[in-house]
Amino acid sequence: MLPNESMLYPPFTFGNSRYLTSCTGFDALAQAIEAYWNVNATEQSDHYAVQAIELIFPTLPKNELTGNDRKKLLIGANLAGRAINITKTTIPHALSYVLTSKYGYPHGHAVALTFPFFLKYNLEGSRDRFRANDFDGYARKMGHLRQMINVDTLDPFEEMKRYIASLGLGFDSSRDFDDMIVAEGINYERAKNTPIAIDQDTILLAVKSIRENY
Repeated sequence: MLPNESMLYPPFTFGNSRYLTSCTGFDALAQAIEAYWNVNATEQSDHYAVQAIELIFPTLPKNELTGNDRKKLLIGANLAGRAINITKTTIPHALSYVLTSKYGYPHGHAVALTFPFFLKYNLEGSRDRFRANDFDGYARKMGHLRQMINVDTLDPFEEMKRYIASLGLGFDSSRDFDDMIVAEGINYERAKNTPIAIDQDTILLAVKSIRENY
């Protein structure tokens, strides 16, 4: 069900821990970015996604979040939800569910673990592996995304890894972890919305990047 109206009340979030804010905030940021590169993206979903990214990305890592910062995150999360209601999510979410159900990572933390890999993968995707119709339009959007998340001239994998580490959402070596269980637990309904074609080798590389690069 979709409400006719919603009330966003920042004080409800004032008591949230830094970790809870990181998990939920990064989930919303990932939703917005995944909506923006999505094969199902529309002009309306892009509008919501861009607003969400611009609100969440610079605000979430702040050490001290003011009431106004919490307001920005809450509005951004709402906009990200409106974007993915149109597009649905993509491959980082597709691999997140087994990380939660099998290994206990909270949802937003689970999404963060493969995000650096797939950010680079989709930003640098080639025309011959593009799964939609307008690659030139997609390339222009990815250029805009690079600017919004400050990786215009930088390695998106390394920069997003640093961003996620600053939120406390890295790999937890104390938890059990099996590459094949994670790779085989992918949700293909979500993965099919990814703009750059993905095969099993790519999925396994993404899963291995979780442990090798944190």
